[in-house]
Amino acid sequence: MNNIDNVQKLIENGQSVLSTHIPNSLGIIGYPTLDLEAFSAWQTKCLNFLELNLPADSVYFRSFRDKVKHGYRGTVAAGIEILTSVKEELETKGIIH
Repeated sequence: MNNIDNVQKLIENGQSVLSTHIPNSLGIIGYPTLDLEAFSAWQTKCLNFLELNLPADSVYFRSFRDKVKHGYRGTVAAGIEILTSVKEELETKGIIH
């Protein structure tokens, strides 16, 4: 499996994590609404992939690490957007900066 396929799988896994969303009852704010075990596993896989395959100063790695910290829909969606950018750069340039 090449890096483009690996990133695509991470994107799909992130979408699966998003599908675990269950709204909090009574509109409680500040509590994760996703399956935290699934989120944590996805987050770890993504960080490991990015750290192993990107330069140490990569904006993608730093951005993912800084934005995807908690099991909220918005943070997972942001992570998916970052991974999509990584995939697009791999497809167009074959490298990641």
